[in-house]
Amino acid sequence: KLALGLKYYQEAEEALDNNQLSLAKGYFDTLSSYDGTTDASFIAARQKLVKQYQAVKLANGYYNAARDELSIHDLATAKANIDKLDDVQATHPVIKKLQKKALAMKQAIMNYEASQSTSSGSDSSTVVSSSSAASASDSRTSSSSTSSTSADSSTMTSSSNSSTSASSSSSELTTSAIIKQFQDASGVTFTSDTEFNITKETSAYYQITAIYATNESSSSASKTVTDTYRYYPDSGSVTKENSATGSFE
Repeated sequence: KLALGLKYYQEAEEALDNNQLSLAKGYFDTLSSYDGTTDASFIAARQKLVKQYQAVKLANGYYNAARDELSIHDLATAKANIDKLDDVQATHPVIKKLQKKALAMKQAIMNYEASQSTSSGSDSSTVVSSSSAASASDSRTSSSSTSSTSADSSTMTSSSNSSTSASSSSSELTTSAIIKQFQDASGVTFTSDTEFNITKETSAYYQITAIYATNESSSSASKTVTDTYRYYPDSGSVTKENSATGSFE
């Protein structure tokens, strides 16, 4: 029974190492539900791997969002997601790789913004070229005339300014400060080993995922690995996602 559990573990571990999340999901579902053994070492190793899987999923979400936003010249939002990716604890090598790749995107944004401060006619394709998903946008931007480039630059500047003005003063808080405010407002007593990650940010709320440690004393994985909340800083209210309906109550 332990050998079978280790087989499930190795399949999940390999898929995670290759960052194949769609394949990993099935393997982790099988691994998490396996209760054929009560071996303490196996349960502890499974708990650690599941937490790494959750963190890798979160990191991929931030990276993919930043890449897509960069492809449409939404620089402010792209930078925000890169910063969130940087804040994810690198508990797995895949996270480190994503953070390293994101540095190239962040540097491209910084170079572009620096060029805009000295020249209004800077080529906007410099930023887009850092994202492989933006190849079509690259081609369109590179072939545009000087006047079209200037229009793109104006659009990006406007987008960045509107994003800044739409954010409340709470957006200036650090991630840890936001998490602390959320915990205080939620009224929930979280254990010291609970991990928190901001998975979405709007002008009205922060969406925060709480990742719980698996109960090692149990022979089966816990039914709830994560909970998702929305924290509204202006009102101080907190809602929780209903896993059955997907609504926040």
